[in-house]
Parts: sequence; structure tokens; C-alpha cells
Amino acid sequence: MTSYSATRSSQPWWVRWKRPDEGWVKLNTDGSFNRDGNSASAGGLIRDSLGDWISGFTVNVGSASIFIAELWGLREGLRLCKALGLSRVVAELDYLMAVRFINNNRDPDNLSAAFILDIRLLMRDFQARVLQHTLREGNAVADFLASMGHSSQLGLRVIDSPPDGLRYILVGDQLGASFLRH
Repeated sequence: MTSYSATRSSQPWWVRWKRPDEGWVKLNTDGSFNRDGNSASAGGLIRDSLGDWISGFTVNVGSASIFIAELWGLREGLRLCKALGLSRVVAELDYLMAVRFINNNRDPDNLSAAFILDIRLLMRDFQARVLQHTLREGNAVADFLASMGHSSQLGLRVIDSPPDGLRYILVGDQLGASFLRH
């Protein structure tokens, strides 16, 4: 598995969601912050190597920063993978700072430290795991679910099948639809 390198280019390039290898699942998560309501939420989904939906979730976390929402989403996604008995997980999110903190064993001195420690411990439970960054354009389904969390009650909501409005994005991902990034 390769991960995204955060280098800037003057040339535009195409970005798309990429399927995990056979025998693996991909967990995409995202956080969302609503300035008007001063609230945060997160969401995510798990797909197999064909890009088919396994499970999804939204979580309304209440008052929190976007960084905490991103970490909360990743933690809940990993918990869901564990509960489903999945053993080979590629976790992907579009918040590079969170990926760096977790992968580089950097420990912030605040509330996020507990989330980061919990995520690291959860990741040890999998036979094989990869945590990587993706660009926003490659994380559209998770973004959709994270935004849905704002209109949910506080707490976690597991979703067994794709909500209306999401099916077209899922099919686009399966077909390799790409978005131009400048």
C-alpha cells in the first residue's frame, strides 16, 4: 500500500478514491465543524476491495475542534472495524496533521492526546493496518457522512446501508471517477 505524499506541485493532477487490495478493507473517515452551531461531527465508512459498502457511521460530538472531530471519527471507525471482526484495515482521512501525529508517535499536550493514544492502541488489534492521508477529493463519501452527523442526536449512529444521496458518489468511486486538483 502506498500513501499520499504531501508535496505541492504547480501542475494540476487527478485525485480519486482507491480500492484496497484484495483481502483488505478501507476505512475512510472525516470530521466536520459547523461554525454557526459551534458543533463538530464525524463520519466514515468501511468498503471492501470491490468498493462495496460494509458499514458506515455518523457521530455528533457536540462542541469540539475540527482536530478532535477528525480523531473521534477515526477512533469510531476503528472500533467499528474491530467489532465487525475485520483484520486488515487501510484507514484513510484527509486531515494530514492527524495522520502525522499518529504515525510519527507525536504526542500533543492536550485533550487530543487521549484520542491519539486510544487510536494507536486500537490499531494494534488488527493483523495488518495502514494509516494514510488522502486528499479531500478522494474522501467524498466520508465527508458526506461527517456532514450528516450535524443533524443527528449526540453520539454514534451506525449505518448498515448507504443513505439516499450517497449512492451516486459510491458508484463513482467504484468506477474510478476522478477530480482535478489544482
